[in-house]
Amino acid sequence: MTNKQDLPDTGEELQVSPIETDLESRQDVADENVGVEQEQAEQNTPTVETGAEETVQPEETEAKPKRKRKKKSNDEGVTSPEKQPEEKPQKQQKQQKVKEQNIITIEDERTVQTERDMAFADLRELQEAARTGRIMTGIIQGFERTDKDFSGSRVVVYHGSCKILISSMKLVEEPEDFHGKEKAEVYAAMAQKRIGAEIEFVVKTVDEKEFTAVANRVEAMSIRKDNFYLKKSGIIKEGACAEARIVAVTPFGVWAEIFGVESFINNRELGYQRIHQPSEFFQTGQRVIVKILSVKKDNGKIRVDASIKQAQENPFEKEIWKFAQGSMYLGKVTMVTERGVFVALDGGVECYCKMPARGRPPRGARATVKIVNIDPVKSRVIGFITHISAKL
Repeated sequence: MTNKQDLPDTGEELQVSPIETDLESRQDVADENVGVEQEQAEQNTPTVETGAEETVQPEETEAKPKRKRKKKSNDEGVTSPEKQPEEKPQKQQKQQKVKEQNIITIEDERTVQTERDMAFADLRELQEAARTGRIMTGIIQGFERTDKDFSGSRVVVYHGSCKILISSMKLVEEPEDFHGKEKAEVYAAMAQKRIGAEIEFVVKTVDEKEFTAVANRVEAMSIRKDNFYLKKSGIIKEGACAEARIVAVTPFGVWAEIFGVESFINNRELGYQRIHQPSEFFQTGQRVIVKILSVKKDNGKIRVDASIKQAQENPFEKEIWKFAQGSMYLGKVTMVTERGVFVALDGGVECYCKMPARGRPPRGARATVKIVNIDPVKSRVIGFITHISAKL
């Protein structure tokens, strides 16, 4: 077949034969069909994304039959567009929720609480307390320090599965004298001594995600003082007996909280027996009954003097009938001084004895005493030690 462009240009219109015209039309139709097939092949062929975001297409689409190309694994550094890595953790989360809810119950509703149920119940209780301002009670079970200079010290109280944090400066009221030390250091020392104490506090904020809360004990103490001391209807007055919480034990006495006021009770007012080490008789978190000796109010500050000893019945009046003058009884050495020895007999009655000639007996040793005098007016028993054995 002769093409038009191969003929010389003579300026005259060339006449093409019908046969050539028919061949050209058939060739155009064939070319169009090939183009359509190529477009369909390109649309049906999947593209593959590489790290350089290039599209790779097959070179031959007419002769080769269509085949399913294998997807490259993630190990080869190629990610299939149909695969979404985020779907897997979502499915795991849904499975966990379904697993938590998929419990076969005896009745229509589940009556047994799971750990998850109890944790959310504790959280809701803290949220309700923060909303209403209700005073809560807990035990100090830890002390944490976030800074080296104690400026971020705090105590920990657990409420079920929730952790409550109370700053040391929100745990105790400001002392009258810091004795030349840093405030943060003094507050931290006071907080550490109160580990194990039972305290009241007001919840301020609650973190639902972390199951933690921030609380304030000083605010709870202020509410108690206002209700029991400052108002006209206050019932804590001189001569009254009340329950108290021991919040700290020292070698010289104990600190007791009496409805929002911390009062120091020295060793002489802890009991009728001679107490050398208060830690042997009292512990932090213990509740005791105290007698209010005095209540002093000054510019909103309240000071209370109290006694554990005077809230108890005198053991001499109660138990003295058990003993007779000239008889010998077994007891325990409670205190040793330069002048003599105190021996506690049955029922808490103490007998004062001179220092034995054989030497100073150890505190806590078992001793046999002979009573030589019983003075009911001074509530005193006098005797001497006849025998000392090992500690009880």
